[in-house]
Amino acid sequence: MIFADKLIQLRKREGWSQEDLAAKLNVSRQSVSKWEGATSVPDLDKIMKLSEIFSVTTDYLLKDSMGETIEYSDTYDSSQTCTVTVEEANEYMDLVNRLVPIRSIFIASYVLSPLTLILLSILTDCGVIELTEEQAAA
Repeated sequence: MIFADKLIQLRKREGWSQEDLAAKLNVSRQSVSKWEGATSVPDLDKIMKLSEIFSVTTDYLLKDSMGETIEYSDTYDSSQTCTVTVEEANEYMDLVNRLVPIRSIFIASYVLSPLTLILLSILTDCGVIELTEEQAAA
């Protein structure tokens, strides 16, 4: 959905005419009509004001999306929040800090593993060691 469609949807949701919205933004009705007709785009100050008026983010207004319309609610749903105590946060950080050395070893071995193959290849080419195909494959 493009900006123009979002603006129309939001304005109609509030039950306002183009003139009502224009008055709230201190612009002409023709400006609102051009925005909704996608022939022009408001400046940044007007976009910020639109975001405040309709209680939506500027991202929502500006980013084109292919999805369905977003439902908005005036009420805050506290059931979707999670409270973490300081003790729980400290336990989590301790766990993360204990895992850092283990992760470092795995990352280092992943990065350095090709060096073993390169070293064996060089030693074989120089005649320092003798490897059969089966040994090299292993």
